[in-house]
Amino acid sequence: MFRPRQSTEIEVPLTPMLDVAFQLLTFFILTFKPAPMELQFDLNLLPTTPQTEPEPEPPPEDSPSDEPPAIRSFQVTLLSDNTGELTGIDLEELRFEDLPSLRDRIKGLLEDPDYAFDQALIRAHPDLHWEHLVSVLNMFSDLGLTKVNFTEMN
Repeated sequence: MFRPRQSTEIEVPLTPMLDVAFQLLTFFILTFKPAPMELQFDLNLLPTTPQTEPEPEPPPEDSPSDEPPAIRSFQVTLLSDNTGELTGIDLEELRFEDLPSLRDRIKGLLEDPDYAFDQALIRAHPDLHWEHLVSVLNMFSDLGLTKVNFTEMN
């Protein structure tokens, strides 16, 4: 006796799969946050090969100071409030309210041969927005000060 063969097609429920796909697409579109615009600044990095016996760099011949370059640095402290806005700038013991006045003072210090500095040490408040730090770095770069170090603020 011959039996008719039953159809073996399997129906795939496309409607629920499309619903899930659109829900996932909507979720990713609504939760996407593009990365903030990144800025570029030049920094002096450590050498690629470690130095086993680092020797202190002698001061330049025309330097009026006998101190090694590591000591001839000035410290800039960037202060901010809880919103991350720049509220003050300390250059050693001097307080500045804005970058142009700090720029004028540092420019005067860099031009003074008796007050030679080779590098800057920046301490920034942890809440400070990066744009303010980048502004200070750009100012140092414009003044020809390329050796910049960072330290934590206590």
